[in-house]
Amino acid sequence: MAKKESPAQRIRDLQEQITQHNKLYYEDDSPEISDLEYDRLLAELVALEKEYPELVSPDSPTQQVGGRPSPTLAPVEHRIPMLSINNTYDEIELRKFDERMRKNLAEEALEYVVELKIDGLAVSLLYENGKLVRAATRGNGRVGEDVTENVLGIKETPKTLKGGNLFSNPPAVIELRGEVYLRRSRFNELNLEIEAKNTEIKEINLELEKLGKTLRRELAPFANPRNAAAGTLKLLDSEESARRGLSLWLYGVGYAEGAEFKTHAEVLKTIESYGCPVNPAYCVCKTVEEILAFRDEWEEQRKELDYDIDGLVIKVNSLSQREALGTTVKSPSWAIAYKYAAEQAVTTLKDIRIQVGKTGALTPVADLEPVFLAGSRVQHASLHNAGEIARKDIRIGDQVVIEKAGEIIPQVVRSLAEKRTGKEKVFAEPTTCPSCGGKVLRVVTSKKEKGEVVKRVSHQCNNVSCPAQLRERLIYFGSRPAMDIEGLGPAMIDLLLDKDMVSDYADIYRLTVNDLTSLKDKGIKNKSANNLVTSISQSKTRGLEQVLAAINIPLVGTAGARLLAQNFGSLENLSKATAEELEAIPEIGPKMAEAIIDFFANDRNKTSLQRLQETGVVMEALEKIDTSSPVAGKTFVLTGTLPTLKRSDAKKMLLAKGAKVSESVSKKTDYVVAGENAGSKLDKAQELDIIILDETDLLELLES
Repeated sequence: MAKKESPAQRIRDLQEQITQHNKLYYEDDSPEISDLEYDRLLAELVALEKEYPELVSPDSPTQQVGGRPSPTLAPVEHRIPMLSINNTYDEIELRKFDERMRKNLAEEALEYVVELKIDGLAVSLLYENGKLVRAATRGNGRVGEDVTENVLGIKETPKTLKGGNLFSNPPAVIELRGEVYLRRSRFNELNLEIEAKNTEIKEINLELEKLGKTLRRELAPFANPRNAAAGTLKLLDSEESARRGLSLWLYGVGYAEGAEFKTHAEVLKTIESYGCPVNPAYCVCKTVEEILAFRDEWEEQRKELDYDIDGLVIKVNSLSQREALGTTVKSPSWAIAYKYAAEQAVTTLKDIRIQVGKTGALTPVADLEPVFLAGSRVQHASLHNAGEIARKDIRIGDQVVIEKAGEIIPQVVRSLAEKRTGKEKVFAEPTTCPSCGGKVLRVVTSKKEKGEVVKRVSHQCNNVSCPAQLRERLIYFGSRPAMDIEGLGPAMIDLLLDKDMVSDYADIYRLTVNDLTSLKDKGIKNKSANNLVTSISQSKTRGLEQVLAAINIPLVGTAGARLLAQNFGSLENLSKATAEELEAIPEIGPKMAEAIIDFFANDRNKTSLQRLQETGVVMEALEKIDTSSPVAGKTFVLTGTLPTLKRSDAKKMLLAKGAKVSESVSKKTDYVVAGENAGSKLDKAQELDIIILDETDLLELLES
């Protein structure tokens, strides 16, 4: 019998999965699962962390919003965080939300503003003295990316605000928030342009082939309007961004100096009077029945729109009531998004092929008889994992029902077994990677869903030199959470791969200024070449924790990398670790231990890491756990502003002494370190009679 997964291990698994899906959605603009599946994973994690608050870690996706900012765009810190909104697909949940609002407001008069949920990217626009001075993406909610030039290129963007209907002039400083999107008609035009260019490329390649020269790559069509909008908004070429023709709706105010609004409806009318594009399809509702009537009205009408919506956003209208209701670390308590059910179609599943993902995940993909669904032609769909295929009994040759979950990703819902002819074939799980031929890791997990135990059988290629993974691995290797190499972004990696200048991590450290200036026809000049080589050299001393985060060991994220570095001290020690030694660390379960052992047993990985070490990259931990410290094994919560220490510095000091740092106070908390404006965590600590320290107490304890 398989060992039952512990709550701690399940929480870690969910955190890893959701963090990876956040990266795919927010940073890479290429999601691999539907909104519904993502929401189910997140809901399970929220429930588990609520039940076991001592297991909540600061880097849990429940404590974050969206993805991390792009390393290629200038960071912008939001004065007021840009939070995400909780989703529901269920009328019952919507009614519970309404009951919760009325209960918390103690029967005060309550109104909602219901708006269309535009399927695009959230942005903030900062105006000073009526002029647009900066535009930024949501990013991780606290820090976004500067996309001012590209937002200025959007036709609907007001460069200067007009006088408002409630104020003779707009406030001196006002931050507006909205959604950048791509119209369906423009999306289709762009894909037609790509199709025409690919026809030209095919003709050119025929001539190049005759001459024995390198063939040109064909361009990939855009998958959907949302992904196209995301990629366009973050382009470094503002002229190309403007040419693609993004659009904009504005729907709120982040903050305003010298302006006081009473309701959200008032906000919408006022910013419209400033000359801002405000979607006219919104409604003030007093009851759930009115909200549902608005929902039903737009469920059909949305097909006639020239832009994608995937539901409605319901917000409490009164701004004073919103303030009373408050927010969580991730979402406002006064708003909820109601998602529409996905459209479906029937077609034939012609074949199942294996696609190697960016981190080595092997995903089965259905090749379908093309069918028109939710505004586009669909010929491929996700099958998620082998366990899902077996559970749904999906076979090659079946008639299948497909849907666009979240209006983006086609997926196979079920097979129509009653239409089988006997010629259908059962799917065979992969035993080797289709890209590199290497052995794959088979991972089996199970969970209870609606009273049924659902088994997930996934496969992972753990060869760091696998060609299908190489580009994304190299990009992540140079990113901030990893080796933090400034200038080594996607565009540079693409150039280096195109010129066959890198084939693994070690090649990055062998690049010279002369190598890079040989790309001067691609815009690489002496200064940028020198800067990149300097940044590469500086990254050699980041230490073992950063190296382990950078090399993409399956199931090991940044938190896991820190644990491994602190407990084993060197790459050599870790590579020789047994399952028992790994599992002796409380946060590491059998699955992660197996993944780590398999990773270091792979000969290709050994060679790659040996080459990396030969370049002078430090493979030892910069900090080791002091197990003799009086705080080793103790759980701390940091809250409020400390007089001299940043909370991040205090956390590092505690971790170096073997302590655990949690984001929430529970009976298992040993100490709460409280600074100025400590808030509810301090109240709870006092209620539970937990030892409370100030900064001086903490430093004395760490030094004792």
